[in-house]
Amino acid sequence: MSLTHEISTMKDLGLTSSQARIYLTLVDSGPSKAEEISKDSGITRQDIYRIMPTLQALGLVETTLSRPTVFKALPLQEALSTLINRREEEIAELKEHTSAILENHRNKTSKKLDGDFQTIFVPGKQTLLHRVQRAVGKAKKSVCAVSSWKSTREHIAQITKKSEYKRMLMEGIKIGFITERPNKRKNLSKSTKTLISHKPPNVEVRLVQDPPQAHLLIIDQKEVFIRTSTIEGFGESSAIWSNNPCIVAISRGYFDDLWKKSVDYQLTA
Repeated sequence: MSLTHEISTMKDLGLTSSQARIYLTLVDSGPSKAEEISKDSGITRQDIYRIMPTLQALGLVETTLSRPTVFKALPLQEALSTLINRREEEIAELKEHTSAILENHRNKTSKKLDGDFQTIFVPGKQTLLHRVQRAVGKAKKSVCAVSSWKSTREHIAQITKKSEYKRMLMEGIKIGFITERPNKRKNLSKSTKTLISHKPPNVEVRLVQDPPQAHLLIIDQKEVFIRTSTIEGFGESSAIWSNNPCIVAISRGYFDDLWKKSVDYQLTA
């Protein structure tokens, strides 16, 4: 690892760039005077004297009672352990503070949104994925999806791996996918046939002739995610989320209509 990367790692552990450079210089050179440290590190002697007390306060550097003063670095393994422990304590404290913030606002939010139906724009990437995972993780009765063949196949491949799906399989929650009929080459794929044929019994995959004009995800018939694009991948496009009964009902009607027109994958494989 280069010195630049070592300094970057030390910065991640809470040191400044100058603190990291001075400490690592001392580790390599051994006990040294400020003038020697300045020469080896490229940091001015005035800055050495200014920064040293902060390294001493962190317990990373010791000084000798001599003239001129000689500085000695704490062994690297001990220093890293000290910095990691310090960072872990900071993270633990941050968790306590964030929990307090959540608790402080939980009741206010509950009162404000009680009985209030919402429709929210959810940007793509991680924001959408995290929100979907949370919603699916709380499903009690059913999860209904209309999506592309590629996305459907990827989801089925993850059903026995992801914790939120495993829970639904154990609890017998119904999972239904509607997607377009794959072309013959994909349809004859041995791996795809094996994947679909070994899906759990409470998972249904049905095919429609043409690609669906809208992609959506309905959870417990109480909330729905409607993607704003049918071209991009699920995690790449944005979506509209709503728990408004009118929007959920319209989405469910679209899903039910496609379901009636669709055929089971097993019949076409």
